[in-house]
Amino acid sequence: MELTKEMKKTLAFINVATAIVIMCLTIWTALSLGFIGKDVAPLIIGGSDGPTAIWLATDNLNALYALPVLFCVLLIANAYALCKSTKKASTEA
Repeated sequence: MELTKEMKKTLAFINVATAIVIMCLTIWTALSLGFIGKDVAPLIIGGSDGPTAIWLATDNLNALYALPVLFCVLLIANAYALCKSTKKASTEA
């Protein structure tokens, strides 16, 4: 089944719109949970001679946000390929 020019444009628009929504949700989640801007976070525990602070890095949580970013990059690359194939088909005709 061959995709028409309008179908390719619609799919490209849907890909870009989906990527924007995913990135907005990812940034909003990171901001609301307080993960952006924090490299380390203290954990205060009780000790025999007073409170003890243990500093925990949040690198694992930052790596979790790489997955939506990768997915958005793939969506935008797909939209680019669709647009490029649409332009190529219109120049050949």
